[in-house]
Amino acid sequence: MIVYRKLFERKCYRKLLRVSWTQKMTNQELCEKIDKHCNCNLLQTVIDRKLQQLCGHMCRISDERILKTLVFGMLDVPLKYISL
Repeated sequence: MIVYRKLFERKCYRKLLRVSWTQKMTNQELCEKIDKHCNCNLLQTVIDRKLQQLCGHMCRISDERILKTLVFGMLDVPLKYISL
């Protein structure tokens, strides 16, 4: 799973930096280019920060909300009976 995430991450960086497949840039060169253009060199740090923000948001909302119930897996009623 980690391999696929890294492949996806590199693909996203190549699109963001507009690196064409014809340029034949190695992963090492891509990492150097990312470090030069970005303050945050890892996509994983951005994902972790957003996940922490989401968890904080989910903990602050009221317990009666269906979204919180679904996320924390405390729902007793099958999903087909709930209209979101």
